[in-house]
Amino acid sequence: MDIQYLLWLQDIRNATGGVFDEFFNALSKFAVDIMPFLPFIVFWCVDKKWGYRYITTWGIGELVNGLIKLTVCAYRPWIRSAY
Repeated sequence: MDIQYLLWLQDIRNATGGVFDEFFNALSKFAVDIMPFLPFIVFWCVDKKWGYRYITTWGIGELVNGLIKLTVCAYRPWIRSAY
């Protein structure tokens, strides 16, 4: 089912003719380049207490995410599919 969903999303992307490509590229660039600094900006510029909470929550989330991925071992849909 997951490959069918990905193919459906690909059909939607192809139907729009690339109108939203730049928007989503910019959104991804922001998420990769700017968002990792947000906990430290909160720590240094807003409130150290909230900064510690933010950094701790982020770190625990990364740890749990990694453990779940190692435990489940689910391969990407395009690796499992013959399409």
